[in-house]
Amino acid sequence: MNDAVALLALADAPPPAAMSMFTAPGRISSMTWMAEFLTETIETNERWFLARHTAQTARNGYSSQAMAMWSAVGAPVMIGRQTIAVFA
Repeated sequence: MNDAVALLALADAPPPAAMSMFTAPGRISSMTWMAEFLTETIETNERWFLARHTAQTARNGYSSQAMAMWSAVGAPVMIGRQTIAVFA
């Protein structure tokens, strides 16, 4: 993979980290989403990336999370932040 748009889509594919705390299906919506590429060359072995999505706060109908991605050899590729509205 050497396409920034494809990497961005891959970073956005998992559900928000706060959804792991849901006890029943629920509705959400992204409010803000920021991504920062840490390299000009997006390369990895056998098309594998490691992604970590971490809910940092979740309260009163909102959640914020951080995201980071690394190549298969552990080189940082992207970081990001997202704010999510959680509808009860």
